[in-house]
Amino acid sequence: MAEVIAEFRKLINQYHNGTGTPLREDFSQPDYFVQAIPYLLTFVVLEIVVMWIKHGSLRGGWSMADSLTSFSHGIYFLAHGQVSPYRMLTQGMFSYVYTKIYENYKIYELPWSSPFTWYVAAISVDFCYYWIHRACHEVNIFWAKHQVHHSSDYYNLTTALRLSAFQIWLAWPFYLPMAFFVPPSILLIHKQFNLLYQFWIHTELIDSLGPLEYVLNTPKHHRVHHGSNRYCIDKNFGGVLIIWDRMFNTFAEERDQEKIVYGLVEEVNSFNPFWLHFFHYTRIWTRVQNQKSPSDKLSVLLKGPAWRRGKPRLGEIEDVPVVGFLDISALTP
Repeated sequence: MAEVIAEFRKLINQYHNGTGTPLREDFSQPDYFVQAIPYLLTFVVLEIVVMWIKHGSLRGGWSMADSLTSFSHGIYFLAHGQVSPYRMLTQGMFSYVYTKIYENYKIYELPWSSPFTWYVAAISVDFCYYWIHRACHEVNIFWAKHQVHHSSDYYNLTTALRLSAFQIWLAWPFYLPMAFFVPPSILLIHKQFNLLYQFWIHTELIDSLGPLEYVLNTPKHHRVHHGSNRYCIDKNFGGVLIIWDRMFNTFAEERDQEKIVYGLVEEVNSFNPFWLHFFHYTRIWTRVQNQKSPSDKLSVLLKGPAWRRGKPRLGEIEDVPVVGFLDISALTP
């Protein structure tokens, strides 16, 4: 983490001191997520220790089987990001299209050495992320890849590592509007920082952060996002900032009187990371086959996971099952 923080400070200082262009003008930037992995794992261990000290037990907050599944997903995510031909094709296409737009059609050239460019990029990336994340919940075929991250019945730092190997596939078009004013490498840096920020908010150990709750996405807000309680469904999509949810009416406050139940509304009952990656596609296929009209078949793909014929685009919240907590730590090592 020291190396990552040092690099981050170096970038900030170069911007604030106006010492020139600290980043290459392409997509060839350091992989800060990979560099941070040893330190992320250290925080995972620290959380377990604090959880044990605070509660005298890990039951109800951590499971070995569940955590190993999350680690497996993290390995899939990294391996897919490093060696997958499809990922290389997708990232290559994104890099090519974004760079071409920036080089030929940018409407304003932000100065490379200006702090203003840094802040604009950070806010813009988070704004785009909000809409990517929201689409992943409100479009069934997108949810098929994103549900992996929500498949844990627990909420701890290992859950942050439960990422879909297919995460890059559909996200990149949402960032293309930034090509009209944000240099390519600055975009890539802030995409990584946006993802790294979201690691620490996957914990139950941190309560309210006071006034910061009005602006930032915090553990308190993100717990709601991971809940399968009715009031939690399709809420709090922000990455770093929670202001987008407040602006676009997708914000929900954590309720002290109602325990959040984590995981999917429809239980999968599996720790197999391969199955967790693909099971929702099989459910979509079955639903498509059961529809009679082409429009209904298309609706299964493009409307919300809860959509049914005759229902609104996202379904009815009253149709969401009332879920209860299952402490699988009593059943697994």
